Amino acid sequence: MSNNYFETISEPQPARPLQTQNTTDAQPVAPQQIPDEPAPQVPQAPDTSTGQMVVSVFTADQLYPVVGATVTVTQDNGSGEVLASSDTDRSGRTTVFTLPAPSSSVSQEPTVAIPFSQYRVTIDHPDFLEAVIENVQVFGGVLTQLPVNLVPMPEIPKGNPVRIVVIPKQNL
Repeated sequence: MSNNYFETISEPQPARPLQTQNTTDAQPVAPQQIPDEPAPQVPQAPDTSTGQMVVSVFTADQLYPVVGATVTVTQDNGSGEVLASSDTDRSGRTTVFTLPAPSSSVSQEPTVAIPFSQYRVTIDHPDFLEAVIENVQVFGGVLTQLPVNLVPMPEIPKGNPVRIVVIPKQNL
């Protein structure tokens, strides 16, 4: 009994050019040449040498957005060069910062030690302790979202305390 689902299918044979049978003038017919097709082009990802960052500032374990906090992004190499600055809006978010970062293709190479740029983010508001986040990593072509929780200023201020957070290096 034959099973229709598992029948053996023979491979089709290549078509041969038709030959006319002429006994008086028999000449061989050359097979038709198929032109070489060009190799398909693989689209390359754009070379992104910038990344983006947006900072969301909250208080009370991210329950309430902080309006009017000044967020400053600087190089994390000690130069202190300010690259971007913005005040938070009513939802506690900054504008999207576009920052220099290695190309996204660099992060795919195993020989590259650090495939991202590091930045220092400072958040300042008169009603809250200043927050400093170091080693914020920005990858090329990627939007980094940085949530920050501010601590309210004590009622009797004793100097200007600063809260520093250091983020360890991470790989994708």
